[in-house]
Amino acid sequence: MKLICISCPMGCELTVDNKLAVTGNQCARGVTYAKSETTNPMRIVTAVLRLTGGSTISVRTTKPVPKKLMDAVLREILALKLSSAIHGQILISNVLKTDADVIVTSY
Repeated sequence: MKLICISCPMGCELTVDNKLAVTGNQCARGVTYAKSETTNPMRIVTAVLRLTGGSTISVRTTKPVPKKLMDAVLREILALKLSSAIHGQILISNVLKTDADVIVTSY
């Protein structure tokens, strides 16, 4: 599998074989990234949520969640019905038992 590392600004072109051996990395972070990306990819989830008054807020998870749960996390976020929110407010604690909270990032 070929990947572009996003752990640092170098953007190394990584190759990961069947035994999870990584080549092409310029630093140790590339190995960690490649192994994680091939075995259990994780992503920060971001979304825009419409409030009942018509305005919108931006929200995100406080830490990466498994990529396979992204759609489910988005469904949880979009099911929220809010009339107001404040920056930093936790909207969902421990969303889908991922240990990540969903917080307001702008309003």
